[in-house]
Amino acid sequence: MFHVCGKVNRHNIRIWGTENPRATMEHVRDSPNMNVFCAVSYCKVYGQFFFSKPTVTSINYLDMLQLWLMPQLQEDS
Repeated sequence: MFHVCGKVNRHNIRIWGTENPRATMEHVRDSPNMNVFCAVSYCKVYGQFFFSKPTVTSINYLDMLQLWLMPQLQEDS
């Protein structure tokens, strides 16, 4: 999830750097955001897929996998 104000949801990622890991940044509350999916294989990057709905549910995610990602994977195999 990427926010318009520059905030990045770090729940599922790791950021490595030389800066102070405990430094804080203030962000705008309830900033508009965008959910993006990208898959990386040993030979190709699949993406980016932008979710049209503001919240990614299991149904949205499964639809994306079945209708967008799986056809690409089958085409490449």
